[in-house]
Amino acid sequence: MNYDEAREIRGSDGKPTGRWHYTSANRRAGTRPIGYCLEHEGHPSREEAERCYWQWEIDQAQQREGARTVDGVADGRMTCKLCAAPSVGRYVLPGAWLELDLCAQHFNRDGLRVAWPFVPGQSRMHS
Repeated sequence: MNYDEAREIRGSDGKPTGRWHYTSANRRAGTRPIGYCLEHEGHPSREEAERCYWQWEIDQAQQREGARTVDGVADGRMTCKLCAAPSVGRYVLPGAWLELDLCAQHFNRDGLRVAWPFVPGQSRMHS
């Protein structure tokens, strides 16, 4: 099982450094930075590390155009997460293991930011 959350970076002496990364941890592989936190030395706060990972999720989300299908038939029941209009596609968020259906008006990165807003203090568990 993997546990993703912002964690304070520890120095080689095991003491907190006052810097933060968004990380994934499991018993086998230990703890490692993920998302954009792989590319830098850390953030001055937990919330900044969380926001960094959220931005990575938004930037890496993949568009899937067209209606979802059930047994090869278009499923017209899918509606926009924001306004309940018929969905024209969805975004698949890599770290959240989530798909967000959006209508023609909201099927863009700005709509995605509204549908998947930043919320401080979130953590995730996945296999």
